[in-house]
Amino acid sequence: MHKLYNDIIEQVAARHSVIFVDANKAIPKTSEYHRDYVHFTDKGALTLASTIFEVLKNSSQFKNYLGEDSREPYGLQKNVQSNRCSVSVGAAAES
Repeated sequence: MHKLYNDIIEQVAARHSVIFVDANKAIPKTSEYHRDYVHFTDKGALTLASTIFEVLKNSSQFKNYLGEDSREPYGLQKNVQSNRCSVSVGAAAES
């Protein structure tokens, strides 16, 4: 049943030209990555954040959204410290 849900989400994303991140394929289904059926462990959350970062970083659609002139902290950055990962996303404000 969950595969069907995931397939539908992927199809809807493609139909609407939305960036799709396949977290289901990226995160192993083990207790090392999942506390329970819904919640991630720290390692699972780090893997998810890293996966989202890589998909956005490599997406021409996202780069077009940010524009050529985007700079930190408005651009895309990855910060991994102490087994934590944060993905900061934004667009440069116009002056």
